[in-house]
Amino acid sequence: MPTSRDLDREIGRMEKKLAAGADFFQTQVVYDAPGTIEFMEKAKPLNAPVIIGIMPLKSAKMARFMDKNVEGIDVPESIISRMENQGATGIEIACDFIGQVIDHVDGIHIMAMGDVKATNAIIEFINGIQK
Repeated sequence: MPTSRDLDREIGRMEKKLAAGADFFQTQVVYDAPGTIEFMEKAKPLNAPVIIGIMPLKSAKMARFMDKNVEGIDVPESIISRMENQGATGIEIACDFIGQVIDHVDGIHIMAMGDVKATNAIIEFINGIQK
């Protein structure tokens, strides 16, 4: 949802879902912090919680695969470049993203695919910034 090319259309779809009985929204995995913040500002008048999905990337190769092959997931080239050229880890990228959006979202869904270490590191980061 936050990476939709037509945010107004996406908000309209959300309005229809609310009218049909939805209580909250959960997004696909997102890595674009500015786009997420813009989306959240447009969604705010709906008065429905939005939980943002994040998945710690295992590698730049995984990031490229997801960007090209997984419908609804866009991994910005800047994220892939950080992994390839600066050695950033998926945990670091997830924490940076969360740090940028945490004040704008209603929740974070960590999809770490069984990676307990990554999940715990991200939760510890969130706990640290919310104190």
